[in-house]
Amino acid sequence: MVGFSGRAAELGTLTRWRDTSGRAAVRLVNGTGGQGKTRLAERFAEVSADAGWTVLVARQGHAVPRAASAEADSDRLLVLVDYAERWILDDLLQMMHELAGPDRSRVRFLLTARPVGMWWYGLAHRLENDLDLSTEAMSLPVLAASRGRRRAEFVHARDCFAAAMGVPDAEAISPSAALADDAYSVALTIHMAALAAVDAHLHAETAPEDPGQLSDYLLGREYDHWRELHARPGDLPAVDPVTMGRTVFAASLTGPHDHAQGTALLQRAGLAADRAAAQPILDRHARCYPPQDPVTVLEPLTPDRLAEDFLALRLPGLRSGRAADPWAATALRDLLEQPPARTRQALTMLIETAARWRHVGRDHLYPLLTEHPRLALAAGGAALVTLAETPHLDPAVLEAINPLLPDHHVDLDIGAAACVERLTAERLATTTDPAEQSRLHYSAGVRQGIAGLVGQAAPRLQRAVDDLARLPDERLPEVRNQLAAALFNLGIAFLHQGRYQAAADRLQRAAAIYALHDAVDQLAMCADMLQAAMAHLGDQRQALVLATQAEQVLRKNCSALPESQAVFGRAVLNLGNRLASYERNTEALEKSTEAVGIFHAAGGGRQGRLCAGPGARARQPRSRPGRCRAHRAGSGGLRGSRPAPPGHVPPESRRLPHGSFQVAGQSLRAAGTARSAHGDGRSRRRGAADDPGTACRGGSAPHFTECGRTRQGRDLAPDGGRGQGLRDRSEGP
Repeated sequence: MVGFSGRAAELGTLTRWRDTSGRAAVRLVNGTGGQGKTRLAERFAEVSADAGWTVLVARQGHAVPRAASAEADSDRLLVLVDYAERWILDDLLQMMHELAGPDRSRVRFLLTARPVGMWWYGLAHRLENDLDLSTEAMSLPVLAASRGRRRAEFVHARDCFAAAMGVPDAEAISPSAALADDAYSVALTIHMAALAAVDAHLHAETAPEDPGQLSDYLLGREYDHWRELHARPGDLPAVDPVTMGRTVFAASLTGPHDHAQGTALLQRAGLAADRAAAQPILDRHARCYPPQDPVTVLEPLTPDRLAEDFLALRLPGLRSGRAADPWAATALRDLLEQPPARTRQALTMLIETAARWRHVGRDHLYPLLTEHPRLALAAGGAALVTLAETPHLDPAVLEAINPLLPDHHVDLDIGAAACVERLTAERLATTTDPAEQSRLHYSAGVRQGIAGLVGQAAPRLQRAVDDLARLPDERLPEVRNQLAAALFNLGIAFLHQGRYQAAADRLQRAAAIYALHDAVDQLAMCADMLQAAMAHLGDQRQALVLATQAEQVLRKNCSALPESQAVFGRAVLNLGNRLASYERNTEALEKSTEAVGIFHAAGGGRQGRLCAGPGARARQPRSRPGRCRAHRAGSGGLRGSRPAPPGHVPPESRRLPHGSFQVAGQSLRAAGTARSAHGDGRSRRRGAADDPGTACRGGSAPHFTECGRTRQGRDLAPDGGRGQGLRDRSEGP
């Protein structure tokens, strides 16, 4: 209704990105709710279509043509992804993989999202490493920083609303002095103020000047409209305003549905006794809020920020404003009992609402998640980041969620890292024990590494090592395994950062500690990482020796479990890379082909995709004619993706931090099952991020010693198993 205005600088930036970037590129436009991200993206789509680009709007699971005919030039493709943070990450990667094929000369993905920070850093890492897409981010500035600009935007919006509402004397509606408030720098707030002013003028009332009261005023007009519809005879059955308000609540929380789902939702929420009773409600709601997609029902309030305010005002606990509906508090649980996609939508809305309305979290969301913490996992990684970063979050919520966080799940890794980061800060404030502080830093560092936040993981893991160095000598034996795991993961982080000498040093120290316990599988994993560092340092011979040893040991010792097979597959691929450096092309191709089969078998059908780790992604020396190398594939293994080329290596084999951090310190036979710290033989599932000493407390060492591999384990250690490196006081690169 309000025409697009302003944003010339941002449109120019997007145009230059579209026209000058490489073949395939991703741009994020981020900002708080109401900044105008979607409007900017839509305007850019119109401009791009006029310039001859094919424009698609991507929705969960498919891409819908927009502003482009069937004859449009598909070699220049612009894809809009609104609310990108709400996508299931696997689906987002799959969609990009399918649309960024090599047959297109140029493809651009324009994403909009509220968060940036951890969510974007993790996503950008995957886009760059898994799909070879260049990434950039642009934070959208406020539309009207100055009072003069706010007045101009207010007048523009006022005139648009007055024309639509039939108000002839719009000039009589003067901009409020309240526009001096910085809250009016946001586009949506200015538009809401203009709409309220026009409506108040039409009804001879006074519009609120406090920006915090605008939603209450405008939603009050919605209530009035429902009452008028109920009293007015018409072609549709009457629906009382209470039922309509509750229907709008359900629709705003859960999003649009197909007809069957919408009917079931009304029954589950107690708004309709049966399908026959649900139909008049759906019809009347559609008359008030026409669906964007004609095959759906229960269109939510828009924009989202207004819908969030509506949810907050309806939920009890706010001491001022319009009367709440106690039904809303009890209906939350019923409305969350839906298919996973709808539960995700509802939880995302609640989490975003709680970030701005404290009573929504305090009285409703946080108690619900504390009692049913598994619900939080259904929200997805981006929503977990928002939850963890909410300042007034009750720490009990994260304490309840933490034990349920998976070791690795492509859609949850970034959210898990945010949750553990927040918990780590809380827990560090309550302990002075260096060993416990080290364990907390280690746990956070591993989580960050799994999520691709290696720049944050390395300092955390370094702190974990440094804290153990502060312990007295008599406590060193009890923390050897903890130190080895910290050194191992720190070495991986340094590998990713290109600090190869530092990586080699840490990995050698970790191997020396594991050798004391004859932990053959951990030694093999150290060798698998160390070969990458040695290759970068120019010692190709030693790299080949280490890669060969790692592959041979892991071939014998890995179990059939997918986690172990992913580690083994990485070692096989790395050996192929090393053989390629010596132009042993036939052997290299055999190893690469075998690795492809291992990765597909290990990751097939799993929602959280397994990843192989750093050595597999190690850069090779400059190629020479005739060299056979593992393919740098862009995106294999995604559901429904293009057929992989021969010799294709899936992204599981290329990611640096994912998976490699996860398996550190775990037994490849037990695959994460360790005896309890009390040594009573009871087993429980726990990840390496929770217990850095897993391997040597009932993990791999007893198994492999019993199998007669003690000598082999010592041979793998760089110093012959003499145990050097138990202290790590010299931390230079």
